[in-house]
Amino acid sequence: MNQLTPLAAAREQTLLAWRRTSMRWVVVAVIAARIFTDTIGAAVIAVAFVTIAVAAAVNFAAARDSLPDAVRGPALRLGTAVVGTVALGVASLVWVLAQ
Repeated sequence: MNQLTPLAAAREQTLLAWRRTSMRWVVVAVIAARIFTDTIGAAVIAVAFVTIAVAAAVNFAAARDSLPDAVRGPALRLGTAVVGTVALGVASLVWVLAQ
């Protein structure tokens, strides 16, 4: 069995963490589209498709060592996660207050 260096193991764990994060985004987007389509309308489906596309891009960027640092850097992925989370939080707050 081949032993990983500590740096390679850390990179693998980071890659797996970003993959789990992107899978969670896809699951939340699909569930939200399924549940809230009748209430909110077709806009939630558009948001779900955008979320799935961003999740795929984040997964791709995390997995590719050949990409430039600006694209695969953790700051870009973390920024995308923060912006997406804040947007989801604001949309949820607006929906709750509108009820």
